[in-house]
Amino acid sequence: MQQLFGSALLVLVFASTASPQGPDRVRTPRETQELPGLTEIPGEREFTSRLIVRPIQIRSMIAAGESPAEALRRHEDARRTLSAWTTVRYVPQTDETILQLRPAEREADAIAAILGTGLFEYAEPDWLVYPPKPVDPKSAAARRGSGSTSPPTHSFQWLCPDDPRLDQQWHHNRARLGSCEAWFQHTGTPTISIGICDTGLRTTHEDLQRFRLEGYNAVDRLWESQGGDISPVLGHGTSTTGVAAANGNNGVGIAGVGWYLGHRMLRVSNESNGAASLSDLQHAVRTSIENGDRVASVSYSGVEFASNLTTSAYVHSLGGLLVWAAGNAGTTFSSPDRDADDLIVVGATDSADVLAGFSNRGAFVDLVAPGVSVYTLSASSDSSYGGASGTSFACPMAAGVCAMIWSQQPNLSPGDVEYILKSSAHDLGAPGVDDLYGYGRIDLAAALAMDATRPLQAEIGVAPPSGLSPLTVSFHDLSTGVATSWIWDFGDGAVSTEQNPTHTYVNSGMYTVTLTATNALGSDTTTVIDAVAVDFAPPIASFWANPSFGTGPLAVQ
Repeated sequence: MQQLFGSALLVLVFASTASPQGPDRVRTPRETQELPGLTEIPGEREFTSRLIVRPIQIRSMIAAGESPAEALRRHEDARRTLSAWTTVRYVPQTDETILQLRPAEREADAIAAILGTGLFEYAEPDWLVYPPKPVDPKSAAARRGSGSTSPPTHSFQWLCPDDPRLDQQWHHNRARLGSCEAWFQHTGTPTISIGICDTGLRTTHEDLQRFRLEGYNAVDRLWESQGGDISPVLGHGTSTTGVAAANGNNGVGIAGVGWYLGHRMLRVSNESNGAASLSDLQHAVRTSIENGDRVASVSYSGVEFASNLTTSAYVHSLGGLLVWAAGNAGTTFSSPDRDADDLIVVGATDSADVLAGFSNRGAFVDLVAPGVSVYTLSASSDSSYGGASGTSFACPMAAGVCAMIWSQQPNLSPGDVEYILKSSAHDLGAPGVDDLYGYGRIDLAAALAMDATRPLQAEIGVAPPSGLSPLTVSFHDLSTGVATSWIWDFGDGAVSTEQNPTHTYVNSGMYTVTLTATNALGSDTTTVIDAVAVDFAPPIASFWANPSFGTGPLAVQ
């Protein structure tokens, strides 16, 4: 997907998924506010009296024809506008600010005031969102439109690991993911990891004893080693982790899609119902990728909001991918095209390869994965397992396939991995890409059999793209086509031949960056004008006094 941000985008308006259970407290939703999408749905999306806002970016203004000086001035004007509210937190990686509303202030009024300045890309509530409500696989919603739900049998059993409950995982069968065939090619490596942003993890479960990385509490901003609690507030996170990365070939239980991959829990909620703020979810995603995970998986409502596109673009610039559940409302939504952003959205199918009745659909869905009666871990005990249905479980399955592709070919860019994921998907529904199944149902065996080598298209990732001097910037090769050599020109006379170099800018100014990437099929060059904006830190008033105390009258120099 390519990055696309509207200059006044508020929210992508459609309904989200329901919660796994009602919130801890009974709430009466506030009246519908006038701006699109500003309707509370208890147990799905609820106001927090906070906003997430982002100014129009300097590069976007320059691309629209403004001078660098004018773009910098307008960006500073946007910052001054926000001083009318209390800043809860500033996110430098994405240039977003979390604002606290004033007493009795409505979200719609604050958003209208902020967007009315013409200085902001978006302003939206920092919604309280929930894990999608689990679906009963026997319900009409799960069965709607499907034929026989009898799963196909495994073929080539001798290729499969020794997990005794593997036969209950119909999604691994050769006619679906083809997992045993894929694992014969590659079982993964623990150095490639998935970040599961969810409700916590039963770390003592028998099928999670290998390759678990240090967890993180995204609410308290604490790693486990610092006292961060990642124990499950809800069993949802243990089940989603099992789908992606339950240990395989260990003689117990089941096998995750990437059973030899690393996995990390980033707990996003301290509430017993799993409720999480959108900003905490996004913080968990950034933390996951910043600390080495290649893929972040989010099985929560709230996929539709504009700030998620900023988060996905940021992790893409670092060389990672964000995968999010489509939701369980069973509704067709009008929303941006699946190829217009960096977010991978996953719907759910049943064992007959038919879209689950509960699965959201529309142009925003990239592809689908098994999501009905998915047999996985349960947090009830250290040896508990069970079936679960929902896009919550399709999402980590697709994330697991992404990580397996990367494990087999570690030098791929995020664009290469997404290309393989989509190109290898099994076409379902109308021929080609459609709004029910997107590119089709994921296929692990086909994905690992694909060669990503193709004509190069050079692409640059920059993080951060602006800041005060001296500014250290990480550059990432995001070229598609598997480059084998690189030449970077940072625009200040310095060059590099590393794939992902770091460079420090000392002088203020706007810097144009060029990358030439080469492989066996040729080379491609991309130039990003004004890719980096560097400004001097404002002067800080300083003085000294001698003497600094005494009895008046007192002469002081």
